Amino acid sequence: MPNYKVFTYTNKDGLKVVKVGSTYAGKPVWGYAACAPGDTYDYELGYKIAKARCDVKVAKLREKRATAQYDLITEEIDALTKYLPSRYVYMFDSVKARVKAEHNLREVIASCQK
Repeated sequence: MPNYKVFTYTNKDGLKVVKVGSTYAGKPVWGYAACAPGDTYDYELGYKIAKARCDVKVAKLREKRATAQYDLITEEIDALTKYLPSRYVYMFDSVKARVKAEHNLREVIASCQK
């Protein structure tokens, strides 16, 4: 559960602002709510709006990071699977070559014992 920092201030236009902050990946993320001109200032409502905006920003950053990691892994899997059939053929051919070489060795040894 994230910890939030909360600040209230009056901006340059004279509007009351609630600023709610958290962190994502060690970096600060802020959500803001300003009281519209003519509205009555309500700290609780401002806090809820600013916190929700902060949470949306964190969720978007998290989604962006997760998508980038998924894309990277997908690219790596695609690169590996591209070469998988040829690597399988290479492995199979090397097994056949080993079996043939061992058979040859047995024949050479057997011919020396005659």
